[in-house]
Amino acid sequence: MVFYRKGKQEGARFGITVSKKVGNAVTRNRVKRWLREAIRHHHHVLSAPVDVVFIASPRSANSSSQAIESDVSSALRHIAAQEQ
Repeated sequence: MVFYRKGKQEGARFGITVSKKVGNAVTRNRVKRWLREAIRHHHHVLSAPVDVVFIASPRSANSSSQAIESDVSSALRHIAAQEQ
């Protein structure tokens, strides 16, 4: 799940939330690492100041890093299209 709104500062800011519903600490940390890496690869898509929060669902525990990266990429492209 992704929430976003126009930011007050220059550039994009990101937040990541992974609850205990996703799994144990090892699983949650893995999901957070994959999300951070996907954001690092695709954050350049956003040019407008925007605040983005990613909330990992329990399904993300069983997802691959490629699936998470694909989801992040499509979400950021959608946000970029909405902000223009």
